[in-house]
Amino acid sequence: MADITIKSPAAGGTVLTTELNSLANAQWTVPSAAVTTALHLFVDFTFTAGGSVTPTAGAYIGVYIIPGGPTASYPVANTATVGPGEGYLAGMIPLIALAGTAVGHLLNVPAPAYDFKVTVGNFSGVALTATSNTLAYKWHDLTVA
Repeated sequence: MADITIKSPAAGGTVLTTELNSLANAQWTVPSAAVTTALHLFVDFTFTAGGSVTPTAGAYIGVYIIPGGPTASYPVANTATVGPGEGYLAGMIPLIALAGTAVGHLLNVPAPAYDFKVTVGNFSGVALTATSNTLAYKWHDLTVA
């Protein structure tokens, strides 16, 4: 009988950087470039604030996936009209209500079969820092041995 295990995370990249800088509370953003899935099974996301912020109680970063393909028409980057209606909920990255560099993870999100974009909403209770905010990703798959 074969064993099915999760492989070590494969190389990923950064989904959002400058688009997150100074993003106001309760606002959304979307990157200009799509993520190419290369038929991976799962994707993990990590949000890192660019500096010290003090999220409020119940704070989170909302992550939505906008599926597409080679000919998909994505929303325009960084517009006020981008929001959850443009994609489906991948999950929420909770943030602890303490002063400091906020870091949070969203793990084991099923990856779409085609290229996609990630819509991110800031619900931290405060604006994000002016520089160095990131939403990064890593892939992981299953292996049969």
